[in-house]
Amino acid sequence: MKSCFVISPIGEAGSDVRSHADDVFDFIIKPAAERAGYKAQRADHDSAPGMITEQMYDHILIDNLLIAVLTYHNPNVFYEIAIAEAAARPLILLIEKGQKIPFDIQHRRVISYELSIRAHSTGTYVDQLVRSIAELEAGNSASKVSFRASLTPLGSGQSAWRMLPRSEDFASQERISLVDSATSILWYQGLALSSFAKLPGFADAIRRALARSVEVRVLIMDPNNPALGHQLRTSADNYVSLIRSQIKEGIKFWQGFGSAGKLNIRLRRDGTMFAAFQLNDSQVVWTQYSYIMDTSDSPSIVAPNHAPFYKSARQEFEWAWDAAADQAPRSRRGGRAK
Repeated sequence: MKSCFVISPIGEAGSDVRSHADDVFDFIIKPAAERAGYKAQRADHDSAPGMITEQMYDHILIDNLLIAVLTYHNPNVFYEIAIAEAAARPLILLIEKGQKIPFDIQHRRVISYELSIRAHSTGTYVDQLVRSIAELEAGNSASKVSFRASLTPLGSGQSAWRMLPRSEDFASQERISLVDSATSILWYQGLALSSFAKLPGFADAIRRALARSVEVRVLIMDPNNPALGHQLRTSADNYVSLIRSQIKEGIKFWQGFGSAGKLNIRLRRDGTMFAAFQLNDSQVVWTQYSYIMDTSDSPSIVAPNHAPFYKSARQEFEWAWDAAADQAPRSRRGGRAK
C-alpha cells in the first residue's frame, strides 16, 4: 500500500483533543485511505527510533499522500501544512463543521466533516474523502507550489539529481541511509546482490526497515536463466560459473532475514537485466550493466522521486516483479522464501 501521513492535532492522552483526533482518524481517514490503497499513519503512531521532528519532516516530504486536520487551529498543524505547501506535496484538508477556515487557506478546497452517528453509519465523509483522493491523483500531473506557482518546490532542486562517475562513489553510508530513510518501500534489483552481505551495518539496517513494516522486494537473476551467459562479458573461461556462485550467495544472504518482516525474493528466470538499482520512497540509485566495465566502475544515476526517471525505474521494476511472480527461490526447508 502507498503511504499516507496524517497531519493532526494530537493532544494529551485522555483529552478531548486526543479523543476527537482519534475519532477522525479511525472513522474517516483510515477507512478512506485503505479503500484508496494507502496506509494512513499519524506522527504518534511511528515507533521507529529517532527524532520525532525529523521523522515528521521525512513523512511530509516523502509520503505519497498528506491529509491534514485543521480542527482546533493547532499551530503545529499549520506549520506542517506550510512545509507541505512549500514542497508542493499532495495534500487534502479536513475541518469539523462549524469551525472557521483561516483566511490564508480559504482558497483551498476543504472537506467539512462531522462525527455524528448518522454520518458514521452512512460513511458519508469516508466516501467524500475517497473521491477527493481519486481527484487529487487524477490531477497530479505536475507539482506546483499552490501559493506561488513560479516557485521551485522545496526539496526538488537540481542538487537532488546526481551523476556518479562510478557506482562505488555512492558511499557505503549512503546505502545505509537509503535503507534507514525508507518509509514504505525498499526495492532491489541486480544479477546477484551478494555484495550487500559484505557491507558493514547493512543487514542491521534491513532488519530495522522490516521492523517498521517497510516492504522489501529483492529481484535477482536465476542462476539457471539461459540468458545469463549472453548478458555477461566472458572475461574468463569460468566467469559464468563464478557469477552463478555469487547469485546463490546473494539468494542465501537475503533469505537469511527469515521471518524478520515483509521481505520477498523473486528470480528472473528468463530475459536479461539492463540495470541494477536500489529504490525507496524518495530516490532511486540506478546503475547500467555494461559489457566493457565492471558494475562497480559503471556510472550511476541518483534521481529523486518527483523525477520522471524515478517513475520509469519504478515501473520497470514493477513489470519485472510481476513477470517473476511464482518464481521465488525455494528455501532450504522446501517452502517459499518469505
